[in-house]
Amino acid sequence: MIERRTVLIVGAGASKPYGFPTGTELKNEILGINMRRTIEIANLKKHDANYSPIWRYIFDTCGERTVESFLSSLSRSGRNSVDAFIERRPEFTDIGKLLISYQLIQYENEELLYRDGGNWYQYLYDKLDASFEDFPKNNLSIITYNYDRSLEHYLLMCLKNDYGVSEKTAADALRSLNIIHLHGTLGELPAFSKTNSRKYEPRITQESLRVSSMNIKIIHEDIVDDQQFKKAKELILEAEIIWFLGFGYGRINMERLELPLILKKSQRVFGTTYTLKPGEIKTIRGLLGGYLKEQTTDMGGTLDTLNYLRNYAHYLK
Repeated sequence: MIERRTVLIVGAGASKPYGFPTGTELKNEILGINMRRTIEIANLKKHDANYSPIWRYIFDTCGERTVESFLSSLSRSGRNSVDAFIERRPEFTDIGKLLISYQLIQYENEELLYRDGGNWYQYLYDKLDASFEDFPKNNLSIITYNYDRSLEHYLLMCLKNDYGVSEKTAADALRSLNIIHLHGTLGELPAFSKTNSRKYEPRITQESLRVSSMNIKIIHEDIVDDQQFKKAKELILEAEIIWFLGFGYGRINMERLELPLILKKSQRVFGTTYTLKPGEIKTIRGLLGGYLKEQTTDMGGTLDTLNYLRNYAHYLK
């Protein structure tokens, strides 16, 4: 059981072991769509009952010209992620969210959540070990910038199968962990909500696209009154231990959580630096105002999320 007040701040890199792309990879995948050919086929097969209606739905919702304009502008922008681009081009919000949903839904492969190698979800769940009645006493909160629901789905399935309870009962216990998606999700899991929810599966339909895109949140303006960000900052303020996992340490994302301004000297801060170079790691330590200590920093950038957690496991309890 995790007894000390612990907060995980999770970025796209933490979902990589489960098949999901990073922000840059997602952008490149969307730009890799042959849109002219897709439009041509959709128009040719408009009255073909056997043709998938997905692209016709996207074009009818946003317009073919908007789709082409979005991809053209995105390809020539200097932003390394789709959502960062849309933040500055709000006219592309609807098509951006639809295409993000279209790409990410395909990666909801449940089997990958149970794979060997790099499975930090399993490692975390082991640290939460307790009787079912005591599970809500775990002092863990998770703040994520990711749209994917892989972590909560994994924890939900573990609780359901380990204790032989219903998904609803498991979901009630899991709510105690305070999992906050700052940028929204690909839809609520059915166990948590009966409305605007969808199963964890890679099947793309008009309904799954609609539900996913409406649950994604693009931050265009000041987030002072955003309840999710408020709650996230409260949890960080109250924490004893803070972990940045698979996080890119982007300046804007740091500022929106008022980091490192709201950190306190009594808090311990940890953060992965997987694949980063020494100069980049030095910059990140500077951004965190010295809270990321050299003795707990992977200065070589060689530890993935699982091995980083294992390396400092005595702080995850």
